[in-house]
Amino acid sequence: MLVKRITRLIPGDGGADIPYTGFVDDGEDRNGDGTNDNSDPGWPSATYTSGEVSIQASPEDQIEYTIYFLNTGDGSASNVQICDAFNDFITYLSSTYNPFVTNAGIELNFNGSSTYLTGINDGDQGQFIEAGNVSGCQIDNPANPNQNPLDLIPLANPNGTIRLDLSSNISPTTGTGTPLDSYGYIRFRVQVE
Repeated sequence: MLVKRITRLIPGDGGADIPYTGFVDDGEDRNGDGTNDNSDPGWPSATYTSGEVSIQASPEDQIEYTIYFLNTGDGSASNVQICDAFNDFITYLSSTYNPFVTNAGIELNFNGSSTYLTGINDGDQGQFIEAGNVSGCQIDNPANPNQNPLDLIPLANPNGTIRLDLSSNISPTTGTGTPLDSYGYIRFRVQVE
């Protein structure tokens, strides 16, 4: 299960950062299991998926996105890949989270700890991919609602894509926040053009 939220706005005019820590329940059931994704009992708290669904932003503002993930399946998920294609008019910010790591523009929080990843293709789990079709990132084929893996089509990538390849297994959740490796998030920032 994936839930995407806006978790911070950094105004381009030098104003104070605005963290979005409130909980917004959009009522979505993205995986079709009949459960509201935002309030699934497997999340570590009722408001874990905090952030806004939409905000007003101006050119030069920076927006932080957080994509929360939770394994609600019956078994471990392995070789998980999360891809998020950017809309027009935003640019990926490559050096955001760790001043001691060049290009640390992606934060991965998993199994109780955070790791800062580069957006370059250097062997870590995170990558920013320039515009064009993204190798390995696929979406459902809207022409076939009864999907099987052969019906997936390449993800269109008009303005770049964040890709996370999580090699660690994600355990299925057995209850609120358990086990620790059943949930996490990735976080990155963009600038409005």
